[in-house]
Amino acid sequence: MKKAIVISLIIILSLVGCNSTVPSYRDAIVKNMSIDKYESRTIVKLNLEPLDNSKQQIESNKEMKLFLDLLKSGIIFTQSVDSDKMNFHLKVSFADPAPLVNSEYWRSPEDPSAEFVAKDGLIYVKTSSEDKWIHLDDNAADTPSPFQGGMVDQDKQKQFKSFIQKQVEKFASQFDYKLRSIKDLGYTTLTTPAGQESVKHLQINLTIDDYIDFLKYFIDNLVQYENFDEFFAELQKTLGLTAENTKPASQNLVEFKQLLYFLRGMLDQYSQKSIEDQLNTDIEFSNTNDVYINDQSYIVGGNYHFDWALKNRAKNAGLKANLNIETTVWNINQDIQLPQADLDNAVNFSVLTKDRAAVNSLGDSSFVRKLIIENYFIHRGIIRRDISEFPFAELDGKPIYLDAAPYEINGTLMIPLNFIGKLTNSDPIWNGQTREAAIQTKNTTIKVKVGSKTILVNGKKVEMPLAAATKNGRTFVPLRSIAENLGVTITWFPTSKEIHLEYRE
Repeated sequence: MKKAIVISLIIILSLVGCNSTVPSYRDAIVKNMSIDKYESRTIVKLNLEPLDNSKQQIESNKEMKLFLDLLKSGIIFTQSVDSDKMNFHLKVSFADPAPLVNSEYWRSPEDPSAEFVAKDGLIYVKTSSEDKWIHLDDNAADTPSPFQGGMVDQDKQKQFKSFIQKQVEKFASQFDYKLRSIKDLGYTTLTTPAGQESVKHLQINLTIDDYIDFLKYFIDNLVQYENFDEFFAELQKTLGLTAENTKPASQNLVEFKQLLYFLRGMLDQYSQKSIEDQLNTDIEFSNTNDVYINDQSYIVGGNYHFDWALKNRAKNAGLKANLNIETTVWNINQDIQLPQADLDNAVNFSVLTKDRAAVNSLGDSSFVRKLIIENYFIHRGIIRRDISEFPFAELDGKPIYLDAAPYEINGTLMIPLNFIGKLTNSDPIWNGQTREAAIQTKNTTIKVKVGSKTILVNGKKVEMPLAAATKNGRTFVPLRSIAENLGVTITWFPTSKEIHLEYRE
């Protein structure tokens, strides 16, 4: 139910918009609902200025710093959409790629960018560092991919979009909200890749109190909307939330309306001043929206700028930031040709997560190759030298229980052989008659005999500082002797008394 409520709010708010009151602007928002095909470019810029020592924390986090450096100069999203055929192409690039080019993450001579294509119900991705497209196979149930999950089929999406368009027209017609600050700046020229056109320029300035005031007005109108029950039922049906194992749609509707009434009551208690007092923080906020509407009443461009500063009164610390989103739209409802892409030779994502040879075929400079190896072919473990009372270790970021704790003899750490097996994805094979254990990776086989200091590494004898032993029914071996012969990298951190292990398949 919570999922339905959240999705409902997001869809309704995004479709109606927060400033749709001047007739030409309101009508343009509704008119944009009829767009089925278009091309667009959006540039997002964000600049953060911490007012305290959090700046040092950001500087020390190389991933965060890289992302913020790219955002500061601008991330560019260019897309072509044909919703009739459910096809789209999205390219993500950077106004100034230098931070990424100069980082350890990008090895390709090409300027960094990433592309996504949806065609015939399938999704593909590639970066400029690969020659091959990667098919994100949604139905690979055994692959822990973030791209999996049920998607509403094309027919349902089209039906729902048509239904939404009619509902938004009816809903928007009851709006008569007056914005505090909206200016008609006349006509100007907007330049797009398709050429130039004369557009109407509206400028809207908003404060925190303006947003709160509009939300109250929006909820009041929503709960009184005469077709609200019909809209909510269709939304439930489209999202598949009316199955037998869910609550009846009528009960969901009652709960949703109760939530709206609750939110409406809460909003009466809030203003910028009350928020400042509750947080003990001074807030400076401004939002300027420049919106461009063409002679067909489509919104074809916008520049949305946000400035805010938060300063804690007690700590004299805080954050200053500005966010700018510039968007341009062209070829509205025209024939859209998606860029040509060799999708027939795409490699499946699930194959890449299991086949190292397939990953290597992406090339040494491939950004995706690096990510896949890091996430699927490099295994990391952490074990402490003093965990007898709490015998836990960590494997690939998850804690695991060791039913027999490691122990130390004369500076040599003895650990359970099965922990090394888990790290290297190779469970040891135990022979009770000979009291021998064998552990085998792709390139190495090690045989260990309890009571003996000698092990066989691919048939060659290697001496260990201590003999293999058993404790609590587990085989223990000297960590360094076994791990390094299997290609495991060991790093000792004396302050935390942790040993970090890394194995690359």
